Amino acid sequence: MNKGHFFTSNLFEITRGEDEATNPALYGKNLAEWLCKKFIAIGYANAEVIPEDWGWRVMCSTKDIDLWVGCGAVETDALMNSYPKENPPKCNEVIWHVFPSAEIRIFKPVALIKKIMGKINSLDHENRFANELEQILKNEKSIIFCQEP
Repeated sequence: MNKGHFFTSNLFEITRGEDEATNPALYGKNLAEWLCKKFIAIGYANAEVIPEDWGWRVMCSTKDIDLWVGCGAVETDALMNSYPKENPPKCNEVIWHVFPSAEIRIFKPVALIKKIMGKINSLDHENRFANELEQILKNEKSIIFCQEP
């Protein structure tokens, strides 16, 4: 599995109450919306943002495979304990994390059969998708990559 990318940026504002759709201090809605627009621009016309209990997901499905990016702020003790709901952290005070994933659609029998027969390799799709994600991030000057905390 691709561990994804860790970075800081002043581009992704955190809005009060956005973590009500996820869990406390799991921010990243603005980041997910930004990524969604970028993926739409490169051909994933049906990309959409979905809140999850662990953060935010950008779905970029293809015919037989669900390609998606998980994204959000890295959950640290300081982040969890330092900011009341009324006063979320500033965007440049968090480390952002994004990671790509590719999953065969198990509820689509044709895709499952193709997987079993070796006609679909989710790793190939994930690698291509990971490269697209990396290019999107590298093309944004306000993103500063960092080590995993």
